[in-house]
Amino acid sequence: MGTGLLGCIAFLVASHLYWRDTRSRRTSNDTHDAAWWSSLLNYVGSVFFMASAIGAFTLRTTGDTLNIALVNTGTFLGALCFLVGSYVLLPSSSPTVSS
Repeated sequence: MGTGLLGCIAFLVASHLYWRDTRSRRTSNDTHDAAWWSSLLNYVGSVFFMASAIGAFTLRTTGDTLNIALVNTGTFLGALCFLVGSYVLLPSSSPTVSS
C-alpha cells in the first residue's frame, strides 16, 4: 500500500470525525451553518482524493497508471472542495453596527 493511499485514508478518517462532531453538536442538519458546510465539503473532498489515489495505482503488467483521468479529476475536485470548505468558514466582511 502506497503512502498516498495511506494519506488519503487519514484524510477520510479526519473528515469523518469532523463531520460526526459537527452533526452531533446539532439536533438536525442546519444547512445555514458554515461549519456544517465545511465539514461536508471536507468529507466530499476526501472521497475525491481517495478516488484519485485509487486511480494512481500502477498496473504491474504494463506499468501504466490505472486511470490518469481519475487521478487528475479526483485531485482537482478534492482540492476545490477543501478550498470552498475553508472559504465558507471565513468571517463575514460586512461591518457590524454597534448600539
